Amino acid sequence: MAASMPQVSVCCISLILLFLASLCQGLYEDQIGKFDWKQEYVGEVSHLNFEGKRLLVGTKHNVVASLNARNGQIVWRQVLEEDSRGRIDALLVKDKIAITVSGNDHIRSWDVEYGGLNWEEPLDGAPDAPEAQACLMGSSQDTMVVLSAGKLLAFNVNGQELFRKVLPSSDGAIHKFLHCGRTEINVIGVVPNSHVSIATYSDSGNVQSQSPVPADWVKKDTRCLLIADGHLVCYEPQLSSLRTLALKKGQAFSTTLLQELGLQGQAVKLTSLNHRNMFVVQLSASHLALLSVGTDAVKLVLNLPKVSAVSVSSSDQTYIKSFDPNGFSAIIDFERELSCREKKNENRSRRRA
Repeated sequence: MAASMPQVSVCCISLILLFLASLCQGLYEDQIGKFDWKQEYVGEVSHLNFEGKRLLVGTKHNVVASLNARNGQIVWRQVLEEDSRGRIDALLVKDKIAITVSGNDHIRSWDVEYGGLNWEEPLDGAPDAPEAQACLMGSSQDTMVVLSAGKLLAFNVNGQELFRKVLPSSDGAIHKFLHCGRTEINVIGVVPNSHVSIATYSDSGNVQSQSPVPADWVKKDTRCLLIADGHLVCYEPQLSSLRTLALKKGQAFSTTLLQELGLQGQAVKLTSLNHRNMFVVQLSASHLALLSVGTDAVKLVLNLPKVSAVSVSSSDQTYIKSFDPNGFSAIIDFERELSCREKKNENRSRRRA
């Protein structure tokens, strides 16, 4: 696998360094050479979890790995099945456990320190079903919930199955999206050209409520995601717009055009960061935009060209860890970057005045 990974020239690396360093000195001087590195033996990163000293990554080459955030060295690496059974649909991290959900086929728990397999449970889903979704629930996030091929499943940290429910399909809904709260689970179904169905389940898997929200623009393959604060975000390619809905109080979708955010092109993919109210729009293989959902609109937080994967740390001082498509990594000081941009905007306003 290592032989098939792309090589990156020194010139290309320099260009990426210049771009990232130009983000208002978003990289501290003493971080350069310590936190910036290139890793070419895991594949293009599709799932990224950044927790300070360690990076847990899942890649398009069906590899799950732990990397040293300081120098990029591989701490451990597991190469999964080459076919759809090894496709990494979700990567979750809880303390010393990493969870991968692969190809609607199985869920696996890995030891974060050493990469050993703790346990594995089958999902028995069809490989051609929509990609499996997964989230952590409970006040201590010690329950793993999986939405896979029309079934809702839950496991504890030891791999014990807590429940397995076949979801109803009386209205023809395709169950595609999942959100976990402290005591409830939201499952979102799509009825093409009609509506979106929101079903709330208890932590024991019992249905509590169901409600439809009109959405005649939604299609079978519409890209949507649920972000950490409980907003459903969908992309409508016909208008190149983002549709947002607050699950707890929203009765209708709000619309924001990508052009209004200063973004050009089509959204290839939407990715949740499980952090605050932020999510990522992928505009191409090497162009991401970090966005946030407020009470009234979607806002652009950071435009990230030449970046293919990003994660936001959960520490008090927030950093963004980013990867370019060739495996080159850098850290951006998130709060410092936002403060810098605010100052730039103030200076522009003063010059115009």
